[in-house]
Amino acid sequence: MRPGARRGCRPGSVGLAVLLALIAARAEAQVAGALPEETDAQMRQRLKPGIKGEDNRVAVDATTWPWVAVGRVNRSDGAFCSGVLVGPSRVFTAAHCLWNKHTQAWMPPSGLTFVAGYQRGAWVAHAKVRATRPSPTYRPATGQGSDPAADWAILDLAEPLGATLGFFGTQPGALRGARLTQVGYSFDRRHVQTADIGCRLLGQQQSGAMLHNCDTVNGDSGSPLFLWTPEGPRVVALHVGTVRTQGGDSLGVAVPVDRLDPTALAPGSGSAAVDQGLAAVMLGKLGYDTTAGFRRAIGSARTQEGLSREEFATLLSGTAPPAGSREIK
Repeated sequence: MRPGARRGCRPGSVGLAVLLALIAARAEAQVAGALPEETDAQMRQRLKPGIKGEDNRVAVDATTWPWVAVGRVNRSDGAFCSGVLVGPSRVFTAAHCLWNKHTQAWMPPSGLTFVAGYQRGAWVAHAKVRATRPSPTYRPATGQGSDPAADWAILDLAEPLGATLGFFGTQPGALRGARLTQVGYSFDRRHVQTADIGCRLLGQQQSGAMLHNCDTVNGDSGSPLFLWTPEGPRVVALHVGTVRTQGGDSLGVAVPVDRLDPTALAPGSGSAAVDQGLAAVMLGKLGYDTTAGFRRAIGSARTQEGLSREEFATLLSGTAPPAGSREIK
């Protein structure tokens, strides 16, 4: 070792390190200086254009009813969308989810799996896709812009998952202004289901596609917008994309469910328990300290612990009166 040289450090390496650090600092400063000044709301709109104002999505327990009938449509190339069981072995989703941009071809059924009740690496059930039936009028090469109302597909599963999990029904016909719920797998929360409870259909495009204000981002394509009914959840439309108005606001685009099947299909009941955690949150928002108080308000004689499916549907449908309101005095 030469005098003056430090162990493990070559002569001149300190100067080189300082030079590289200065270059990196200058580059970092240039990048930071180039960033536009924007509010939190503007940043959300830029990064997640499907969020309309405040983010109203809430995490739900995907292993419970009715969320267990919603799942991820996983592709063999790692991409995913959302889908919903409508029948024992039938899934509704978006057509563009099945189109492979790299190969310019439809994903084969063997490259698709429907994973029901997926949550943080675990799932309730899954099945391979036996056949795919994308809309015959959807033109994937031109994207969604040509006819968003044709952006739908039906998946036939190799196993009847809905026979045990339950499945959603359908409610054909535009329900503008009706209180709906949207639920799916957003790219920024891809390992949990999130729902926007209380969003609405706002209008209809010339193509026939519906416009809505549910908070949705990439990954939510194919997710259901549904109505709570005494019989169970009924799909009204499927989310397929987002558009911007001339004023810069975001609106969701959805395919009316009658494009996939014009028949009003009844929901099927499974064995999964109701999402009692979400029920407790919703009861609290209405001002109820106990389940008993809520039951008195809606005239339910049930005494068992936890809300029934019918009570849960009433709670989330928006028809339940808040605690202390005139309706229950």
